[in-house]
Amino acid sequence: MRFKDYTGSKCKCGELSTTRITVNHDENKPTDYDRHFCDKCFNRYEREINWEHDFERREDEITCPYCGAEWVDSWEYQDDDDNMVCDECGKHFALEIEREIIYITTRRIADMPEDWEVEND
Repeated sequence: MRFKDYTGSKCKCGELSTTRITVNHDENKPTDYDRHFCDKCFNRYEREINWEHDFERREDEITCPYCGAEWVDSWEYQDDDDNMVCDECGKHFALEIEREIIYITTRRIADMPEDWEVEND
C-alpha cells in the first residue's frame, strides 16, 4: 500500500517524507513493514523491488534467472542461499526453496471386513 503522508516524518536519508509504505501480510497481525520515503529514495526502492522480482523463476529445478541454465542436482540443496553462482554465466543470484508436504492416508487391507463391497452410485 502506498499513500501520501504530510505529517512531517523523515525518510532514512533525512529528507522530508512524501510517501509512506505499509505492508501487512496477515490482517490478524501488526504491520510487517512501515517506512517513510522521500521521492528519491522511494524511486530507488521501487526500482530495486522491480529488479528483484521481474525475473523471478518458479521451476522444478534450480534455474539461473539470467541465462536459464538448470541444475540437475537441485534436490541436493536443502537451504535457501542468498549467494548462488551460475556455472554457465557466472552471475550471482538468490535461491529460495519452497517445499510442499502432502499427507496421503488409505485404509489398510488387513482391516477390510470380509463382507465389504464397493458401493456403486
